[in-house]
Amino acid sequence: MKWKAQIATLLVLTWAASAQTVGNQVNNGNRISWQPFHMAFPSTGPHSTIPHEMITRLKIANWPIVLEKTELTDAQKHFGGSIGSQGDASEYEQWLCLYQRDDNDGWVLWLTSGEIDGGYISGFVWLHVTANQKIDSRCKKVSTKLGGIELPIQLHLGTTRTEVENLLGQPSGKFRNTFMYEHEHKLTIRQEPYMTMNSIYIVYQEDIVRVIQVEKTTQN
Repeated sequence: MKWKAQIATLLVLTWAASAQTVGNQVNNGNRISWQPFHMAFPSTGPHSTIPHEMITRLKIANWPIVLEKTELTDAQKHFGGSIGSQGDASEYEQWLCLYQRDDNDGWVLWLTSGEIDGGYISGFVWLHVTANQKIDSRCKKVSTKLGGIELPIQLHLGTTRTEVENLLGQPSGKFRNTFMYEHEHKLTIRQEPYMTMNSIYIVYQEDIVRVIQVEKTTQN
């Protein structure tokens, strides 16, 4: 499973050099790295409890992305910016960093593609940023005039914990400040058995959503 394949990478917080909690790191005035923000996860993931797929697509400034079907290079051609990479073998990851902000706050979004994804976007990390946080210059700015980020469900930065639980129900698991929603189901592709997985990971700050990470993976 992708969870196991990427666990070594996911255990590393991009900003981490101290024992601060993820919630504190979300809004501590630090410089936002070009590398994707990663949450902390346990060595063994929770069982799937969500009966249906949750987020398999999104729009950024009205440009549609379908997870596992839109190539990362296509997003780069559309938005500009540079594709980054790090890690080896199962820990290999590519990303494109985008951001949008005004005088008060904004967001940074990393579109991600793992070793098994063949250059297709399989997930994203969406992080709230404050006015005093500096964003790495390699992240590409998205004009507010073009629109923001739209998900197929009523989930976004700033959603309350109560609203999330009304939308998704109780999480499949929780680790430190990370709330995990997991779905998986079997399917057949070209007469071969496959498993598709869709995950949402959320970090709250004072019961307000400040980080959303989404992944979708299909593999045999």
